Amino acid sequence: MTGIFGIFTLVFVGTVGYAPVAKTRAAWLLVLSEAIIGFGYFAYSVLLPKL
Repeated sequence: MTGIFGIFTLVFVGTVGYAPVAKTRAAWLLVLSEAIIGFGYFAYSVLLPKL
């Protein structure tokens, strides 16, 4: 499970670094969508089994 979180983190940090340089709405939407997907995966894999 740590491997997929590491991949999510690397991609998220890369796009957060790219978005201010690109200065486009699409880049920021990509950052937002990755954050939502990452949180959803975290909630599904970590929080849901504890319920």
